[in-house]
Amino acid sequence: MANPAKWYGMKYPDGELVGLAFRFARPSGPGLSAIDIGCGSGRHVKLLADLGYAALGLDNDPKMVEQAIANGQQAQVADLTTFRPADRPHLAVAWGLMMLVSDAPKLIAALAPQLVIADWRTEHNSCLRWPANEQLPDGRVLLRQPGHTLDSQQYFFHTLAECEIPGYERVYWQRLTKTNDAEVNDWYQTVHRRK
Repeated sequence: MANPAKWYGMKYPDGELVGLAFRFARPSGPGLSAIDIGCGSGRHVKLLADLGYAALGLDNDPKMVEQAIANGQQAQVADLTTFRPADRPHLAVAWGLMMLVSDAPKLIAALAPQLVIADWRTEHNSCLRWPANEQLPDGRVLLRQPGHTLDSQQYFFHTLAECEIPGYERVYWQRLTKTNDAEVNDWYQTVHRRK
């Protein structure tokens, strides 16, 4: 699936992720690694590196990986179904992944990081109620709103009970809602620790 062109220019880390990373995932010593799954332009790879991690961005979109590298970050094209790092990462960030990949929780669990920080689109998003949307057989919703950034995107929407990763304990969650006159955007943001 192609990413919206607007996403290629994203430069600054999400403020909520910054807060969660500083609160729950500051490295306790040197040599710890972190991966940003679905790294896009590398904005969160830089955040992880600035925290002190040996940080690597992964994305299945070669253009996004090129952009991350052009932005000075370590990144590679990777398919999460086959990617296995040489060493288990301490931290995995999945910011924007859970809404795109149905089995993302299982794929992340297979990488066995100690910590996972993720965000999940909730069922409270106004885009879920666009009249032209199509429900797809695998549970995704094909969003239809001509002219909107999300037009033609295929997303999963989650309840809080679905925000789980096999083999992990959810140690924290928060709900973030952003509204304007036209729409509501809503996410669960979670931190998970391997059991």
